[in-house]
Amino acid sequence: MKTTRFFTLVELLIATAIIAVLAGIGFAGYSFAVNSGRESSTKSLIHQMTTVFDTCQNKAGFYPVSNGFQNIVFTFDSNGIPSKVAIGGVEYSKTDVGGKKQLFDTVTKMLDMENIKSMCGTDGILRDSWGNEIKYCCPGKINKTKYDIISSGADGAFSKDLSSSVTKDDFAECDDIHNF
Repeated sequence: MKTTRFFTLVELLIATAIIAVLAGIGFAGYSFAVNSGRESSTKSLIHQMTTVFDTCQNKAGFYPVSNGFQNIVFTFDSNGIPSKVAIGGVEYSKTDVGGKKQLFDTVTKMLDMENIKSMCGTDGILRDSWGNEIKYCCPGKINKTKYDIISSGADGAFSKDLSSSVTKDDFAECDDIHNF
């Protein structure tokens, strides 16, 4: 007569523990990869914005000025085409003339507007890959002769209150992503 051997409770618990440990390692690796991807995407966006603002300064002769750190806000028409961009609280549109129109044209032509549209909330505010607002300040608090662009990073909180006096050292040991 054949005897059937079943797994003991201890063997089942050990197998379950091994599976749980492997799943935990896999999830941690997946979370790290997702976060690294978001960080790279946000760094790329800030680098693109830096290139655009430097080009605006070269073409229009100025950087958009702001009163402290403010949002960058895009307005799209019903066809999904940008009709306005507010940088530092000042609106630039396709109907402007002179330097303001040149700035609007440079911003909308140099940036991948489909990507920008996907990174704006329903309110039009430009956001990073975690959904946090990207802030702009000109003249910069760090880059005194240029501008500062900053994202609060994965934790969603700036390492220091941006309305106070800040230095580059304030951002040395944090997850904020910036252009300085």
